[in-house]
Amino acid sequence: MNCFVRTEINGREDNEDSSHVFSLKPAFGALEIVVLAIADGMGGHAYGEQVSREVLRCTARTIFESLCCDPWINKGVPVEPVGSDRIMTVLKGACEQASLRVRLMVKANQWDKAGSTLTIAVVSGNEVVAANLGDSPLFHVSAAGMRKVTRDHTVASAMVKGGLIPAELERFHESRHSLEFFAGSLLMPRGEYTYSFSIAPDDLLLVCSDGVCGAQTIKELERSIGDRSGDLGAMADRLIKASSDSGESDNQTLILWRNAGSR
Repeated sequence: MNCFVRTEINGREDNEDSSHVFSLKPAFGALEIVVLAIADGMGGHAYGEQVSREVLRCTARTIFESLCCDPWINKGVPVEPVGSDRIMTVLKGACEQASLRVRLMVKANQWDKAGSTLTIAVVSGNEVVAANLGDSPLFHVSAAGMRKVTRDHTVASAMVKGGLIPAELERFHESRHSLEFFAGSLLMPRGEYTYSFSIAPDDLLLVCSDGVCGAQTIKELERSIGDRSGDLGAMADRLIKASSDSGESDNQTLILWRNAGSR
């Protein structure tokens, strides 16, 4: 098994996290594409669970329609592989559509406000294209170690970028959970929410809500991962336990995916 998903309510009454893993072929004979996505309904806002689920439903529809329907209806086969540039354009559209969908939900239900994080990683062959809104991160684990791919769209992260606080204080700052951008916000980040990179066989991708990683450093997460060729379920157990032991009380959701491509 090269994919494992786990979620825990942890210290909260409800689970405002949602996850979605699926694969698709844009057209007959095309290379299969894997999609990993997580949404975390914003803490303290009403209807977080509904919003995070709808964000992922909207995201999946946009990806399917943009990759499988629009380009290939009434077209013949075989087809060319879907390139990274095309996927990145689709993910930008998915983020925009999900954000619009949340705003329409707020208006239709006369809610005060609502929102969700959104992180999507699309794997096509040995290439990954990703996008995020908020602070649910994507990590890449390779032979060189573990690195965080995405940038958190929090006030604390913006303060680090602006040189107002040192990076090592970001995860302790009082504004670490205050989001600048999220699914439902009026504005999108300026060029700071899409990413592309290559992966090698046995590389891991970890997509998670901040309840898994918010209280830990990269080195601490890397120790919980351990041998990247090990059992994904055991890795998930260690990540969840380490988070709980650190005092984290937020919902914990993670997707672990291993690249089983040819060596």
